[in-house]
Amino acid sequence: MKSLPPPKKYLCEKVMCVCVCVCVLYFFIISYHFCHYFGVYFGWNTA
Repeated sequence: MKSLPPPKKYLCEKVMCVCVCVCVLYFFIISYHFCHYFGVYFGWNTA
């Protein structure tokens, strides 16, 4: 038995991890800009 997982399975898991990390990062960036935009629009102090 090899201790390393099959390359294809490893690659798939790595791609899934990267996709999740990117999605979370974009979610935070979009949420920040969304809140900032509405804060400026409604005159809230977002600083």
